[in-house]
Amino acid sequence: MKTIHLNLTLVAASAMTLAACDQQPDHWIAQQDTAVCVDQGGNRVPDADCQNYHPGGSGVGNAFLWYYLGRSSAVPYYGERVSGGSFTRTAGATYFHAPVSTAMSTVLDELPVIHYQQLLLGGPVRVAAYATFGSAELADHVRRALDGRQAALMANHGSVAVGATPDKALEHALLLEWLCAVYRDASLVGTPTVLDQEQQDDVVRAAVERKYGTTRPAQEGP
Repeated sequence: MKTIHLNLTLVAASAMTLAACDQQPDHWIAQQDTAVCVDQGGNRVPDADCQNYHPGGSGVGNAFLWYYLGRSSAVPYYGERVSGGSFTRTAGATYFHAPVSTAMSTVLDELPVIHYQQLLLGGPVRVAAYATFGSAELADHVRRALDGRQAALMANHGSVAVGATPDKALEHALLLEWLCAVYRDASLVGTPTVLDQEQQDDVVRAAVERKYGTTRPAQEGP
């Protein structure tokens, strides 16, 4: 099973962040054009540092920059030096982002089922308890949050999604980002309505009966 870790944020007014990655023994391999945050020494730091950095506000010693890596580039872990890319975006490249799920990871204990498509992720999306990045404790929290699920939020970190292929994992990650945006927007005007277990079961039965999401040959004749 492939895993995509999306600890994603914003850069200035543009959304350009960490894309789909395939984990290797000592690093990640970018499956898409990827943007990571680095400090003045060129070492990777949490993407939130770039999101929260305001040029000229706290001095050059605390400056953080976005660094762009191309497809198939090695993506180092936090604290390691980043190389092989550029501080300039590649013309025409698309950098995936998930700032809403990162934000929601700081305020939710669980994302309830607010839309039937969320069942593709396994139901309510759990929020893994906070722990320091790269730690065995965080890995254990995430493992439990993903039990029976295709995605999870990581408290004060971001989101993580899994799938049979990198493309499917990315699809799940983008679905989670959309669901977080729906929940956020609905919360601005009221309390989001949550699908109960009976309603969720009805969705599953209807999907099976109607073969929802599958393709069928066109019927001949009127």
